[in-house]
Amino acid sequence: MISPMSSSSPTPDGSGLASTIEAHWRRNEAPDLAVLMASVDRTDEDAWCEAVLADAEQRAERKLMPTLAHYLAIFPWLAPASRTVQELLAVEVADLPADAAGVESGLLARYGQAFAEDIRIVVELRALLHAATIDASPCPDPRPGEVLGKYHLRRTLGRGAFGQVWLAWDEELRCFVALKLIAPPGDEERRASSLLAEARVASSLNHPNVVSVRAAGRFPPPRDWLYIDMQLCGDPAPTPEDPRAVTPGQPLTELRGRIAGDWRSIARIMADIVRGVAAAHAQGVVHCDLKPANVLVTPSGRAMVADFGLSASDFLPSVETSAPSDPAHGATVSLRIRTTAGKSVRGTPAYMSPEQARGEQARPISDVYGLGAVLFWLLAGSDPYQGRVGEDWRTLLARVGDEKDPTPPLPADVHPTLARICRKAMEKRPDARFLSASAMLADLQALLEGRVPIGVGPDTAWQPLVLWARRNALPVFIAAAAVVGLAALAGVALTQRNAAVASERKAAAAAAEQRQLADQLRKVSEFQSRMFAQVDTTKAGMDLMADVRGRFVAALERVGVSETDRAARAAALGHELARVNAKDLAAAMIDRTILTPAIRTIEEEFKGDPVTDAGLRHAVATLYRAIGLYDAASPLHESALAIRRRALGSEHPDTLRSMDNLGMVLLLRGKLAEAEQQLGEALRGRRQVLGMSTRTRSPRSPPWPRC
Repeated sequence: MISPMSSSSPTPDGSGLASTIEAHWRRNEAPDLAVLMASVDRTDEDAWCEAVLADAEQRAERKLMPTLAHYLAIFPWLAPASRTVQELLAVEVADLPADAAGVESGLLARYGQAFAEDIRIVVELRALLHAATIDASPCPDPRPGEVLGKYHLRRTLGRGAFGQVWLAWDEELRCFVALKLIAPPGDEERRASSLLAEARVASSLNHPNVVSVRAAGRFPPPRDWLYIDMQLCGDPAPTPEDPRAVTPGQPLTELRGRIAGDWRSIARIMADIVRGVAAAHAQGVVHCDLKPANVLVTPSGRAMVADFGLSASDFLPSVETSAPSDPAHGATVSLRIRTTAGKSVRGTPAYMSPEQARGEQARPISDVYGLGAVLFWLLAGSDPYQGRVGEDWRTLLARVGDEKDPTPPLPADVHPTLARICRKAMEKRPDARFLSASAMLADLQALLEGRVPIGVGPDTAWQPLVLWARRNALPVFIAAAAVVGLAALAGVALTQRNAAVASERKAAAAAAEQRQLADQLRKVSEFQSRMFAQVDTTKAGMDLMADVRGRFVAALERVGVSETDRAARAAALGHELARVNAKDLAAAMIDRTILTPAIRTIEEEFKGDPVTDAGLRHAVATLYRAIGLYDAASPLHESALAIRRRALGSEHPDTLRSMDNLGMVLLLRGKLAEAEQQLGEALRGRRQVLGMSTRTRSPRSPPWPRC
């Protein structure tokens, strides 16, 4: 006789539930699941599934009909499409006949259309498993050339925790695929069900950086292998003999030696990986086991993430935490580790997130840690955590899960921005990491595009200016060369001028050098003016606005604003920024950061050298004109003209040139009368100096065609 558990029994806190339930049944007591599981988080599906299945298996042994209906009565909130529901249905149909149609109709009548998809999955798998004749003898490995169903096996591509991966030809669709073959599970139908259910979840993903799952199932006897039909990671390589030939990609683990130290290649590959994971998260799929071995790279260099969701399967090799870890490679193998607290830790110890190591359910933020761990391997060439000699799994998982234990250090010579991205992704506390894979991708893209990453910030206080300079190389080069070159020439001119005053014997030579230097100075300034005319201030302004929008969205994301609200606010900001003239914005920035400081330097350094002072003012004014700041150019031309009149006289060619430039700026400003007067004076001066005839045009006529 089975007696119910007394309500005064202590209530477990959620750990070791399966063991507690089994202990009650061994004492011939039916555990009160509602009481036992009252304190367990409903989102912890691993804990719920293991506890409920432990109870169901004990009921099945005692012929007590462990139906889904029984558990829905206790936990009415159990939802369709959950792992717990599918596992309970699998237990319920375990002893039913293989008549799939009859079983399915009976379950539909009992549970209704809400559970139709769960019933279809379980019944379909049950029919496949019943159709297989289980042979006690081990099933030999497949061979090249063997045909399994519609697949013609060519050669193995690799082996892993789940079995073998083959390059296979799909005879029906006439294409190459990657066929994952998993040894027959014998009578472990629940584990097979779990694996195929996870494969079906992964089949919803379709992205250039994700190895998609096309189909999954089980071959009929005698080759009753489980299989997963996956997209082949490779590039077309047609030949006359085989126009459909494909060159398969390679695991990332085999490529690191080629890209070690090449930060651009590492960042590009990492961006591909993060892009694929972000796309999966958008579909509600968490990888759970990100590591280099689960990343493939095509011959053309495109990275693709494989084995989405499969690490959550019950088909992983199982070990106990008290078992010693393998310091050589055990920490990099996907495992299912059963802890003494009754929890199940799934994944690869060296790369799993701290919360996974503590037995918590994997979430998208856990994948962010895994991405950081992959980047760590790319930068350092070693796993983030490695098993130590004599260390058991419990100790290794404790090191990984301890939030006070610092993240392993990176080598000192790695790229500083990539190092900060890696460290932020691998923060032990989830709330200190990137908020999402998309946020991490934004920083990687910013690095590749020469912008300051928003999430981790600049390497130094000067980096924003340096990166802006790289994106606007032409205007920055021109401006820097103008200021440096003119200042250098002006300094030489001043030195030579003082030398001429000090030594009358070198006066003639100094004067000749002065004239030559002045000519060089003029040529440099004219060259810089021509180059500045090519500056695209509109593009520079648009780049600045794009930076502002990007920073604004990232700031909203950091404070937890929802994606919908972020998009609305970003659109509103974009609408307001559209009122700003991008060209004026860029021109103002060049003025504020380059030209205005140059004017202050001229005023402070060349007070005693009016000729050089005027030449530099004239050059800066010409640069202002080139970027469209005519109001700023006008007073500089006026002061340069006044200085040259005093120092050189009204008929000197440099003075006449200043008149011309001032007149053109006045014309561009719309001051037509003043422009006409200034340009007319310059024309009369040139005619007087050059002896030109005045009959061709009246002195009062402007030097531009009348409309």
